[in-house]
Amino acid sequence: MHKYQKLNIQKLYQIYIYLTIRLLMNVMWIVLAIFLIILIFERVAERLGIDRWYKLSSIGWIFLSIYWLSSFIAYLDTDDFVNMLLTLLAAIFSFIIAFKIIIDNRKYPWKNITLWVTISILIIFPFYKIPILRDFLIDMVANHTLFILSSVFNASGEIITDATIILNGFPVSIVIGCTAIESMAFFAGLILCLNAPLKRKIIALVFIPVIYIANLFRNAFAIYAYGNQLFQFGIIGTAHESFFWAHNVIAKIYSFLVVVILAYLTFKIFPEFLTLIEDIISSFKKDVDK
Repeated sequence: MHKYQKLNIQKLYQIYIYLTIRLLMNVMWIVLAIFLIILIFERVAERLGIDRWYKLSSIGWIFLSIYWLSSFIAYLDTDDFVNMLLTLLAAIFSFIIAFKIIIDNRKYPWKNITLWVTISILIIFPFYKIPILRDFLIDMVANHTLFILSSVFNASGEIITDATIILNGFPVSIVIGCTAIESMAFFAGLILCLNAPLKRKIIALVFIPVIYIANLFRNAFAIYAYGNQLFQFGIIGTAHESFFWAHNVIAKIYSFLVVVILAYLTFKIFPEFLTLIEDIISSFKKDVDK
């Protein structure tokens, strides 16, 4: 083999490795692409007589499971046990959905769930992948959090570099995860994917600003508790302990209660959502009874 050929093979191999890493790092792009292709070309597939076209979405769910599993592994190095558990459950659930799509001959409710996730990803991704949008959202949340901190908690914090709020010498950085964009996208995707009248969907979209405002209070509380060292129980033994209890425990419980309330209101506004949940449970129950 000539030296030139060896160099070409080596270069191709390097390109292959690079592309593979990029694909793994951006696995959500793969999920989004698969789901969009399935949903957009569904009617075309039906006209061509491809009855099982929607089953290809199972591939997207497998990739989604991989994404959540990688997120779970990343959380292993943190003290955020709630997100650790949630990402693990999401990985398991995504894999189960993929399996159900493969073995179940019904489109409903799996098509609706796929549409739900697709809409949510479409909302989230621009804020994660476009720096201008991400920075705009983070800066806006930081400023609004500071407003809540001063007006509600009567604390005089200030914003320093990179959307970091400092209170009594204790800094807290506002990152994309502090913006509640995932929760807002989650509920927006749910509302838009349901087979419900447009009027009810528009009314329900009021949940989005409610989530945003509720998140501002969550951020402000965590900063206030950390800045004033409210929860120094001596268990962790560092100044970070107050932040841990405020952010990773109390704020998580608060967020859970907000989600429960909004879920209840969603059930009240959209009986279709209850039907969707019942169909999912019924499908799993049939598998257990077999």
